[in-house]
Amino acid sequence: KVNSKLPSSMIQTNSILKKYKNITSKEKKKREAIAYILENKDIKLKKLTLEKDVLNLQLINTDKRRADTYISKKYKILSSQVTSLSLDIKVKL
Repeated sequence: KVNSKLPSSMIQTNSILKKYKNITSKEKKKREAIAYILENKDIKLKKLTLEKDVLNLQLINTDKRRADTYISKKYKILSSQVTSLSLDIKVKL
């Protein structure tokens, strides 16, 4: 405990470790979602932004139905709209 500068109380130590475990699990889910979307060769990603638990995707020259069905197999789509040649999708993680 002294080397890693953890508190002396086990209750405090366990609380800190639990907090970091939750953070790492959330980050792992984000990383898996991005990898899942990028592994599909039909989806041409133009821009990707992440706001808390919502993944905003901007796709170009992509069929809306194919992209929606592929993403909705694993994640919930909050919105999906086409503007000119780009497709904007918001995905709940």
